[in-house]
Amino acid sequence: MGALTIPSGTLDGVLGGAAPAAGSFVGCQLTNSGPIILTNNTSTTIPFNTEKFDTDDFHSTVSNTGRITIPSGKGGKYLFTAKVVFQGNATGIRYGSFKKNGTTQYRMTTIQAITSGGPDVTAFTMSQVFELVATDFIELVCIQTSGGNLNVLGLSDGDTEEVYFTAQFLGA
Repeated sequence: MGALTIPSGTLDGVLGGAAPAAGSFVGCQLTNSGPIILTNNTSTTIPFNTEKFDTDDFHSTVSNTGRITIPSGKGGKYLFTAKVVFQGNATGIRYGSFKKNGTTQYRMTTIQAITSGGPDVTAFTMSQVFELVATDFIELVCIQTSGGNLNVLGLSDGDTEEVYFTAQFLGA
């Protein structure tokens, strides 16, 4: 049986020829330079004052600092991820969710506080894919039930755990 021969150029762009152009990353990642105080049993949108990167002005460090807003011309599917680190406290439960346009909550994460023998913090990560249009915004909302005020940690707390809120464009 002979070898299969394919004329040159027949499959260019499929199997051969020029490689597809690499896409540029589109999105943002937010952190905090210091702690955020959460009042007991109160839903709180986490504000962010530091941008590790922000390719298209998804976030403002001046107004609505808890929002990642989809800019004009950037509608499509986005992967949102968050990591929240609460200061150590053995009482209660920690909750987190993404909130779309200030109303609809998605991806509720619940974790019992670490009571003993564990790390000195309680932390969780969560992710969710959203289909969004320009002006839609997503917020990271947390609740804690320790019985008193409790901090979500920031970079200045000297902890190796980093709190972040990220959006990454996946495509139209």
